[in-house]
Amino acid sequence: MIKQMFCELNPAEQQELLQELNMVPKLVSIVSFSQKHQKKFGTNIEFENITHLGTPTYIESTVVTFYGRFTGDGSNQKIAKLNAVLNAEEKWNEIIKD
Repeated sequence: MIKQMFCELNPAEQQELLQELNMVPKLVSIVSFSQKHQKKFGTNIEFENITHLGTPTYIESTVVTFYGRFTGDGSNQKIAKLNAVLNAEEKWNEIIKD
């Protein structure tokens, strides 16, 4: 069933999906990152979303943390937020010691 659905996508959609699936092992949970941020800094993270229209349509999302703003994008809001949090998590690992 999944293979059939994949084959029904046009080549550009297939390529985008494969790129997004390559990110899966690197993704962090928004909830776990938010909890970790809250515990360390006592503040919540916030998201700002910008929709870009075009072919294909994509969303850009920015997560605002105590230590900076990090942007991510994707074909939908969830992917865009996850990519923004992934960028924030990478910086966290560079500057914050748990």
